[in-house]
Amino acid sequence: MNRNIIKDLKISDLAFGGNGVGRTEDGLVIFVPYTIPGEVIDVELVKKHKSYAEGRIVEIKKSSDKRIKPKCKYFGECGGCQYQHIEYIDELKYKQSQLNDVLQRIGKLPQEALDKINAIIASENCYNYRNKLTLQPIIQTKDLTEYGFFSSDNSELIEIKECPLAMEGINKLLPKISLTKWGQDNSFRRIPSKCIIRETYDKTVKYFFGRIPKKIPWLTEQLMGKEISLPPGSFFQVNPSVAEKVYKKVISWIDESETVVDAYCGIGIYSLLLPPMQNVFSIDNDKKAIKAAYHNSMQFGLDNRSFFVEQAEKALPEIFKENQPNSLCIILNPPREGCNHKLIFSITKALPKKVIIVSCNASTLARDLKKLLKTKKYEISEISIFDMFPRTAHFETAVVLNRIG
Repeated sequence: MNRNIIKDLKISDLAFGGNGVGRTEDGLVIFVPYTIPGEVIDVELVKKHKSYAEGRIVEIKKSSDKRIKPKCKYFGECGGCQYQHIEYIDELKYKQSQLNDVLQRIGKLPQEALDKINAIIASENCYNYRNKLTLQPIIQTKDLTEYGFFSSDNSELIEIKECPLAMEGINKLLPKISLTKWGQDNSFRRIPSKCIIRETYDKTVKYFFGRIPKKIPWLTEQLMGKEISLPPGSFFQVNPSVAEKVYKKVISWIDESETVVDAYCGIGIYSLLLPPMQNVFSIDNDKKAIKAAYHNSMQFGLDNRSFFVEQAEKALPEIFKENQPNSLCIILNPPREGCNHKLIFSITKALPKKVIIVSCNASTLARDLKKLLKTKKYEISEISIFDMFPRTAHFETAVVLNRIG
């Protein structure tokens, strides 16, 4: 008998990240992907840690009545999705619970702060919502390089010819991407580059391999009724309809009398959407994104905006020196690894009036909130959760903290 096989493990919960949680009679916690609470499975242990183990399904002994057939033929093999085996309404419930758990367990947020979490905002579409795919090259023995995603265990690359999360124009191009002239040229590189495909609001599809060719023009997107321009490689939310809901919520938290500092600003969305008379500082280390932010601001006659090509943690202390903290609202929209610790330190030292964090990673958000709340100078006024990434383990969270006193 295989000692790594655990019989009749009952799944009791879905953890942040999408894995089902089971516990053996001797107390070992086992995380198993593609399971649903209430199911009973035989599981093979694939990796053991000090306090828990990871497993894979060998057999589902008792299946949940909530289990559905995945829409994607690569589901379970490709590592992109975690929730195609459950109804979307149930996915939303689990994500809501996961945010509460992560903020309590990692962030040590008190119950009065957790009570400020709003009901999750669903995506209008749980499929065909992504406007961007980044595909990895798979080296073939033939002349053409195919493209795909990492497998669920990150051990290999899975060739992908369609993705139900992506917009229709992207899916039409996907099977042909390696046959295009650029695709053929990429195949003959010593090390083929990854492929990025973008679809805009008007159904225009652009793609490139590795570095963006200079001849590719900027993209045009529409946001809250405004047309904006951006470089193909600069950050833009992958689910535009949900992104609009995030922007509207954040803007509702900002007073017109406040000076806004938009750290990690990307193409400067808030500088475009906030009232024309509002004083806005936008910071990002992406030179092309800041160029687009300035261009769009000029297009809309917003000549009172200020833009900085700089690391946020370096630019913020200088802004604090020149502006009264009582009038400052700081917007932080960091990458998945969260805010730089120097940036958090400068905020806790200057104590601006308001801090808003928009995060795609609940665990690093919880860590950063813990540092800010440790000062006992801030309190959480509201927490909103948005399902920016349906059928995956990820979601977007926005939190507003107001200074006490």
